[in-house]
Amino acid sequence: MRIPFNSIIQFVVHQCTKYNIDESHSLNHAMCVLNYSKQIYDKEVKITPYLYDHKHLIYTSALLHDTCDSKYTDEINSIYEIKHFLCDNNYTENDTNVIIDIITKMSYHKIKKTGFPDLRNYTRAFHVVREADLLAGYDFNRALLYGMNMMDMDFENSFHESKKLFYERMDKHISDGLFTTQFAIEHANIYCNKEKLNILVYENLIKDKN
Repeated sequence: MRIPFNSIIQFVVHQCTKYNIDESHSLNHAMCVLNYSKQIYDKEVKITPYLYDHKHLIYTSALLHDTCDSKYTDEINSIYEIKHFLCDNNYTENDTNVIIDIITKMSYHKIKKTGFPDLRNYTRAFHVVREADLLAGYDFNRALLYGMNMMDMDFENSFHESKKLFYERMDKHISDGLFTTQFAIEHANIYCNKEKLNILVYENLIKDKN
């Protein structure tokens, strides 16, 4: 199907405003996950050709994935709103159910607690979106912004908490076996190391009081 990108993006903006989803999880992050999803998909579809038929599910899920994040929304209500939106934009009932499955089962905490879910023929599509979100999650500035916007921290406190989170979580994504796709396996270490340099820059700025 032709993906209604304009409508999806307008919906994301509306939901971010409605639920006060801050910039660490709003449209810029959604677009970043979409970008990584495309790069992962381009590699995976050569290995798993049937993913071609799931492209609209992958890209739609990438954009919508945080519009039902329980940190910001009532998950039941926001899922209902997503379903209504997808129906209005000519997604089939099956496609809608798959998208909801992907975005409600892909969180880091759920994976760590229960492992990878079995989405049958859509499991590969699930991993594409999930791993795109993990790659986007390496962005250290997102953690800084979340701490300042949603935890009411000042910059320095947010930095220290975000650094701790990075080394306790993001730095262990590879050793925890959270990447399965070719693109993610090839690039995760690169992105992780890049953000470690970013952390070091901020650390030096904070130490330099003069």
